[in-house]
Amino acid sequence: MSTPTREPTPAADWDRRYQTGDLPWDTGVADHNLLETLEMLKLPAGGALEIGCGTGTNAIVLAQHGLRPVVATDVSPRAIGLAQAKAKQAGVEVDFRVHDIVQSLPVEPGSGQFVFDRGCFHSMGDQQRPVFVQRVLEALAPRGWWLSLCGNADDLSPGGPPRMTATQIATLVEPGFEVETITRGRFRDVSNESVTVYLNWRVLLRKREPR
Repeated sequence: MSTPTREPTPAADWDRRYQTGDLPWDTGVADHNLLETLEMLKLPAGGALEIGCGTGTNAIVLAQHGLRPVVATDVSPRAIGLAQAKAKQAGVEVDFRVHDIVQSLPVEPGSGQFVFDRGCFHSMGDQQRPVFVQRVLEALAPRGWWLSLCGNADDLSPGGPPRMTATQIATLVEPGFEVETITRGRFRDVSNESVTVYLNWRVLLRKREPR
């Protein structure tokens, strides 16, 4: 069975959703996949990048875990405004930026030891995904880590996030990354005052040493 072609969502559409509050992915709590990964890796202080940070909940967690500097990007100006206010209230320093990762790299090449995206990679169009992978490679130092949470194509329930197969993911990230783990997990989706759970892939990748 062929996988349908995916087109990118325009930045204006993302901003409109933040303006109207149509944000089923924004649970307002730190993602458990991120927390568990940070606890497992026990990263020393160093640079971190979140791509598609939304209202900033998880970028704040990165800063609270001692990563410095933390740069967090989103294509929605409204999301970045909300994120900046949230970080100020939490008393942490995060460099939030309105930025499209496909257009350029938002950090110095090789400056990061950890990159996180919660549903940004899977939201890219088919032509954008290889560029996304290249940007993450450029951002990370050798042996740096990338945690990506992607919709899982094994989930056949209606609605929910974009979905990818494990084979799609592994094919896209080779040869620049070692696949540490691709683990089946869950997304929490908040909408209409209810919580829906969708399958995801918790994808932990490590940048290969230069050959």
